[in-house]
Amino acid sequence: MTGSQALIGQKIDRYQIERHIASGGMADVYLAQDVDLKRGVALKVMRADLAYQADFVTRFQREAEIVARLDHPNIVQIYTTGVTSSGQSYLAMQYVEGGSLQGYLDALVARGETLAPEVALHIVRQVADALSVAHRAGIVHRDLKPSNILLHRDGRPLVTDLGIAAIPTAATRLTHTGTVMGTPHYMSPEQARGEKVDGRSDIYALGVILYEMLAGRVPFSGDSPLLVLHQQIYEPPTPLHTLRPDLPEPAYQTVAICLQKDRAHRFETAGQLAQVIDQILTGSQPALPAAAQPGWRPTTPLTTPAADRRPMVKRPWWILALLPVIILALVGAYLAWDARRAATPTRPTEHAAAIEALAVEDVTEAAGMVASSATPIPPTPTPPPPTPTLTLPPPTETPAPAATTPPPIITADVTAVQLAQPPVIDGLLDDWPNVAPVLSAYRVYADPSWDGRDDLTAMWRLGWDA
Repeated sequence: MTGSQALIGQKIDRYQIERHIASGGMADVYLAQDVDLKRGVALKVMRADLAYQADFVTRFQREAEIVARLDHPNIVQIYTTGVTSSGQSYLAMQYVEGGSLQGYLDALVARGETLAPEVALHIVRQVADALSVAHRAGIVHRDLKPSNILLHRDGRPLVTDLGIAAIPTAATRLTHTGTVMGTPHYMSPEQARGEKVDGRSDIYALGVILYEMLAGRVPFSGDSPLLVLHQQIYEPPTPLHTLRPDLPEPAYQTVAICLQKDRAHRFETAGQLAQVIDQILTGSQPALPAAAQPGWRPTTPLTTPAADRRPMVKRPWWILALLPVIILALVGAYLAWDARRAATPTRPTEHAAAIEALAVEDVTEAAGMVASSATPIPPTPTPPPPTPTLTLPPPTETPAPAATTPPPIITADVTAVQLAQPPVIDGLLDDWPNVAPVLSAYRVYADPSWDGRDDLTAMWRLGWDA
C-alpha cells in the first residue's frame, strides 16, 4: 500500500490505526484506537512530502498549540502530539462520529432538500460562540468552511482545522501581505486581496455558510479560483429572499450584514452575531448593529425588496384606432397578390412544386416562430421541508477526492506595472518597492474540474523590465 493507505494497521506510539477518514492539503486523517485509554481518536498525520518543509511543520505544530489554549464545547479537543518513525508530525484529536457539515449539506442537495432555518440558525449560533472564544484569545481561523465544521450525533457542531489560523503578533506570523490563503468560496474580500484579517473575516465566512445552509448553494461560484475571488471582492450575492422566500425578515438582514464587502459594516464581534441569532430564535426583534457612519448605506441590501409592481403604461389612443385600417390594408394586399398569381399561367408540375416548396417554407417559418415565442415553463417549486429537529442524522461518508493534476496555464489580458528602473533578475523582490498586487478582472487560468473545495495558496507579482 502507498500514500494515505500505507499507515493502516500500523501502530504509532499508543495509537493503532484502523482506517483512513479524509485527506487535506497538509495531512491525512485516520481513525485510530488509543490502546491505553480504550477510546477512538482522530489521528491527523502530516503528509510525507511536507514533513521536511519547515513552514508546514511549524504551522502544523502551531495548530496543536492554538487549540490547546481553547476550551469550548464547540471546538475539537487535541489530546497529544508526536512524530512518527518516518519523521511525520501527528496530532491525536477528539473523534467526532457524525461527519462534517459539508457531508450533511451534500446529502441534502442530493435529495433536493434544504436545511430547516431553525437548525441552520442553531448551528451558526454555536459556531459563532466558539469563534468568539477564539477571537478573544487573539486567534482568527482564516479557513472556516463546512468541511471544517464537524457534527456530533446530537447535532452539536465542532470547529476544527485551525492549521492556518492567524495570530496577530509579529513573532508568530506565518503569512504576509500579498499572499492569499484559504478557500475561495468562503474567503472575505479583504482576505482575497491579501490584506490583514481579523475576527470580522471569520464572520464573513460564517455568513457564507449560513447563506449556503439556507439557500442550498454558495453565494459565489465559478470554474476558477480567480473568478470566485473577483466575485467576493466586487459583486453582490444573489438576494437570499429570491432563493428562500419563507424566512423571517431578521434572517435576511443577518445574512446581509455578515456579507458586507466592507468589514466595518459587518457585525463587530462573533458574540454580537450570536446574540442577534438568539433573539431571532426566540421570536423577538433583534438589536441589529447601527450604521457605522452617518448616511451609510449597505453594499448588500439589508431588507427584502417589495414585490415588483409594474405601473400600467398609457398607450396613445390613435394606435388602437389604426389597427383596423392596417389589418384591412394587409388583407387587400394579399388578395391583390393572389389574383395576380392566379392570372399567371403555370405548368402543372411547376405549380405543384411551387406549392410544395411554399408549404415547407411556411411550416419551417411557423415552427421557428413557435420556438422563439415559447414561454419557458417555470420549474415546479420544491415543497417545504418537514418540521426539523435539532438532532442531525449521520451523513454518509464521502470518499476522499482523487489527486488531480495542476490546472493548465492560459495566457490572458492582465494589468501590469512598469518599473522606473530595471530590476536585477536574481529571483528576489527587494528592488520591487511600492508595487501593489493587482487582481486582474480577467481570468488568467481555468480548470474545468475545480470544484472550489481545495485550499488556495497563491501570490501575484506582475511587471516587466524597462
